[in-house]
Amino acid sequence: MTALRIPCLLVLAFFAANGVAAPSLEVYGMLPQVGQMVISPSGERIAYRNTEADDADYIVIYSLKDQDYVNLFRVDQIDPQYMEFSGDDHLVLVVSEHIDSRRFVHSFDASTAFAFDIENNRVTPLVTLGEELSRGRVVYPGQSIGNIVGSSDEGSDILIGAYVGDSVTDGSPRYSLLSVPIDGKKRPRVAISGNEFVTGYFLDADKNPIARIERNERNNTHTVRRYDGKNWSKIYEYEAELVTHSFRGLTSDYKSLVFLRNDEDVLQYYTLSLDDGTVDDLDGPGIENSIARMLYDDQQVVIGVQYSGFSPTYRMFDSELDQRVQDLLALFPGHSVYLRSWSPDLKHIIALVEGPEFAGDYILASKGQKPAWLSARRPGIAPEDINPQSAIELAARDELVLPTILTIPRTKADSLDNLPTIMLPHGGPAAQDMLGFDYMAQAFASRGYLVVQPQFRGSSGFGKTLLTAGYGEWGRKMQDDLTDVLNALIAEGITDPERVCIVGASYGGYAALAGAAFTPDLYTCALSIAGISHVPEMLKEDKSRYGKNSDVLRYLERSILAGESDTDALEEISPYFSADKVKIPVLLMHGEDDTIVDFDQSKMMHRALEKAGKDVELVRLKNEDHYLREGSTRLQALQVMLEFVDEHIGDGH
Repeated sequence: MTALRIPCLLVLAFFAANGVAAPSLEVYGMLPQVGQMVISPSGERIAYRNTEADDADYIVIYSLKDQDYVNLFRVDQIDPQYMEFSGDDHLVLVVSEHIDSRRFVHSFDASTAFAFDIENNRVTPLVTLGEELSRGRVVYPGQSIGNIVGSSDEGSDILIGAYVGDSVTDGSPRYSLLSVPIDGKKRPRVAISGNEFVTGYFLDADKNPIARIERNERNNTHTVRRYDGKNWSKIYEYEAELVTHSFRGLTSDYKSLVFLRNDEDVLQYYTLSLDDGTVDDLDGPGIENSIARMLYDDQQVVIGVQYSGFSPTYRMFDSELDQRVQDLLALFPGHSVYLRSWSPDLKHIIALVEGPEFAGDYILASKGQKPAWLSARRPGIAPEDINPQSAIELAARDELVLPTILTIPRTKADSLDNLPTIMLPHGGPAAQDMLGFDYMAQAFASRGYLVVQPQFRGSSGFGKTLLTAGYGEWGRKMQDDLTDVLNALIAEGITDPERVCIVGASYGGYAALAGAAFTPDLYTCALSIAGISHVPEMLKEDKSRYGKNSDVLRYLERSILAGESDTDALEEISPYFSADKVKIPVLLMHGEDDTIVDFDQSKMMHRALEKAGKDVELVRLKNEDHYLREGSTRLQALQVMLEFVDEHIGDGH
């Protein structure tokens, strides 16, 4: 077996002693050493991704039954983003690849599927973009593949959703289901042929098609069709520019679809009868405003719900399973517990625990057994090296409640007095921060900085009122929320008003630039990672990339200006056009392969600030995407960030 520094695994004691020295910055900046852990159908094997400090990357298969390693293989070149078992002897890997081809106007990140034969030590591509199928059909190259809908009972074939065209240049490929042999010895075949409007399929207990979802962007109709073995019959339809009904799974009797409906004032789960198309409230733990996601078994049957907030909570539909999950959460008070993987019979659950004592540890909860510790994601970080967090509520100037996380330097926890502060708004903006282990917040706090993460209007996870209050408020009330939170901490004497740096990535990067441009006297420095600077140019780019009728563009237009598209208003909220107002040093960082926010956004801001004679630096992250997925560049980025922040608001100032 290849030599590999695998962290201590399967120490079947509930808490593992971990007496290590205080972590260096490298420990925070490196990718988690262990990640993406999944369990096999039998519950006898687990697989996980192991990333070394030198970016050597492995998938490891471990036998829980034999307490021994089964196999491992390097995945440096295929970058798996997701994996699951197909039977106990195969792993299906959904891998990501940056595509920069003359065939397409824009570069993009695509994904496709591979299979690893554990016993025979063989990696096989399952679906290849541009691959020819039977009867002249082609797997459309301009897409991401990885939606695994089901598999055969014996696990020899899996069903994967993919767009199939009549050529690589087909402008209207049809979303179909491919039946793909897991051993890779035969080419995929089209099991169910769709049309250009199909966006998803659902199967019954016998793995036969039972329903499909369609979207016609030309007339904004959304349709559900039932399959009777011969024909697809329309049972439900609505009209809307954006998707308001998100179909997520099936009820346990396979007679209804479960969907999330985005009404005017509530997010609620409903069921849609496949017999007659009637809609009812979900018979289970549906609750308005706080549902984060549904949980499913391997047949797309909904088994429970995860609620949002700063820490996830759960309600499972089966009472016995629900009690098991509640008992698991009770073992970790003050922590965030994420259910990550489970066996088809639900007897075995892998959970990820983050909080005051865990920087992300995997726990195995098996029916009738005491939960067992599996592995630490970051074995170099001990409980005493995790900086404490506090969840508080502060009021905006219009009295809107803003939930906020404070990550407090452990060395200063006893005296929150005049601390240098990092304002760290999240990306999205329809996203949220969670209590747990945020590597960037923890790294800053470990160097003595108070880290503030406000859930400003436009954030998800805390009700629709907070979410929708952000529509049309980029650079306006959303930015005011950051100001109000900061001023409250200054008024309490917690934050030193002369030592505040605003730092953020993606939308958070935009907020950092907006802070520098629109509230130039509030901050001491600003650091933008993959941030938006020129809003009209971003919308122009996204219209070209995704299409004028795409949900991406419509969401952005609603979010940014509440559906308006006034050029003057867009320029007004663009930091690029206010570069002359910036008074503080600005650091720009951006991955050159970013397909979410184009690298040009940072280049334009850099030129504008230089032209205005401002203190600015641009750091280009080579071979890096929007999410800083490469361990070496993530560490490089974190080191540069700390040097910049230390220079301007460190203890020497």
